[in-house]
Amino acid sequence: MMFHRFLTIAAVVLLVGLLVSGCGGGGGGSTDPADFEGEWEGTLSSGTDTAEALPLSLSLWMEGNALHGTISNTVYDGVELDHVSVSGTKLSFHVPYAEGNYAVLKGTLSGGDTISGTWEDHYEDEVDHGTWEVERDTQLRVRSTETRPKPAHAAGSGKGFLGTK
Repeated sequence: MMFHRFLTIAAVVLLVGLLVSGCGGGGGGSTDPADFEGEWEGTLSSGTDTAEALPLSLSLWMEGNALHGTISNTVYDGVELDHVSVSGTKLSFHVPYAEGNYAVLKGTLSGGDTISGTWEDHYEDEVDHGTWEVERDTQLRVRSTETRPKPAHAAGSGKGFLGTK
């Protein structure tokens, strides 16, 4: 009788463990941060002018267990990302620029080769917002950290992240 109870409890514990690990901990599917590695190209659209989409490039790579990257658009080239966070298929990061101003981009990886989401630009006392989408450039490989140039920190250009302020 005691042995049967032990087997029942062990089976329940095993089943619960399999269910929890199969769900990825409740984060919308489990994705390794390394799944975001690569060169990405796409567009950034303003919330105030959705007809105008500006080019956007994103380079993401792993260093140790952390995801790092740079972003470029028509105004800023190779700005190092800050506060990079991955949770399941969700990615978020800050783009510091122009003396304390910053943009926050949040996106979701779908299909393995597309990230899309929203952004907020915190420029002086104003907040602008919009959407963005990038696709993995399958022709480019992530550069080795030994050959990757140091990312630029954006100097104050007197313009918001989109260059429209």
